[in-house]
Amino acid sequence: MFPRTHLPYSLHSRRHRRRHGKPEYRRNIPSAFFGLVVTGLFAVTMAEPNWFHLSGGICTGKHIGLYTIFGVDKSQLKSACITPMIITKLRVCAALCFMAIITSMFQFSLDVCGANKKGLKCLRRNSAGNIVSVLLAIVVMLICYWITVDISEIRLQGNIIVTSRLDVAFYLIIGAGIAAIVATSLSLLQITCEKQERRQHSRGSDMQLQLIQNHEQESDLHQLPPIPPPLYEP
Repeated sequence: MFPRTHLPYSLHSRRHRRRHGKPEYRRNIPSAFFGLVVTGLFAVTMAEPNWFHLSGGICTGKHIGLYTIFGVDKSQLKSACITPMIITKLRVCAALCFMAIITSMFQFSLDVCGANKKGLKCLRRNSAGNIVSVLLAIVVMLICYWITVDISEIRLQGNIIVTSRLDVAFYLIIGAGIAAIVATSLSLLQITCEKQERRQHSRGSDMQLQLIQNHEQESDLHQLPPIPPPLYEP
């Protein structure tokens, strides 16, 4: 008597999109924002002239930055309160900062575009670019401490000891590392939220399917032929 009920169109379309449709693009705008902050902080660090503040003799009030790796004559090293080893380490710091800019920009592009290919999806979800930026920031900070040790070994005329302290650029690197950690945490938080959403969606779809099956069973009962009453025998 009653026609068989079919699956709702919304549920059918969802299944069709899952099987045959294109995968949804997952964007992580908060993580991308902090990734952009990481890029900006590293760029400002490379342009910052105040990496180390010197004190002692003729070095008092002088600053050392990445600008010293360009155009410094070897005959002027002692008057500039630097050594060839310090210049080499500053060059390494500049290279690491540039690599951090590249990795953070790469991760920013993945988070904004929501790349969903196999390899890119793994890098985006695990925030690989931001993790590399954190590691590079730690390495740069260690090299900066190493440079302060080298500066303390410089001896001027009259056996004057040169001391140094970390300046603005070092704290910018710390800020970049913290921003990269926050971006990584937001990526991991998005993974957790996606898992919870999938669980809730699967529970909702199971309940809906159960209701549909119950409705089909009720409709099948209505389709059964009526049972005649027993004959009356006097």
